[in-house]
Amino acid sequence: MKEAKVLLELTMVENPDGEIDLMIDPDELTGHHLDQLVKAICKFRGQYKPPVPETPPQNLSEIPVVSGAAAFLGEVFPHGSVIGVRHPALGWVAFQVSPEFLAAANGSSSASPSKDGPKH
Repeated sequence: MKEAKVLLELTMVENPDGEIDLMIDPDELTGHHLDQLVKAICKFRGQYKPPVPETPPQNLSEIPVVSGAAAFLGEVFPHGSVIGVRHPALGWVAFQVSPEFLAAANGSSSASPSKDGPKH
């Protein structure tokens, strides 16, 4: 069995303003390593209580603006379609949404997105 290699040491601290700062001690850290860290943290977050709120945050005007490709509508599956959004730090995040959600988002009574691939 291969021995685990430490790629990153991370310390979370609360600054005087009450916000969280990260102290990272990287040794040859890459963007790929950070992407894997975000993926692992998201996996753990899904297991903790309280769950992520179902209502959107109140500070929508503070959400970062993405330039370039920002979303796609992917394949259609029996229970919904894949929709993806691009966050400046999290990268591409995809969800499978129900036909009803997609119809409501499109403002139509039909949920039949194109099977021609992602729309940007």
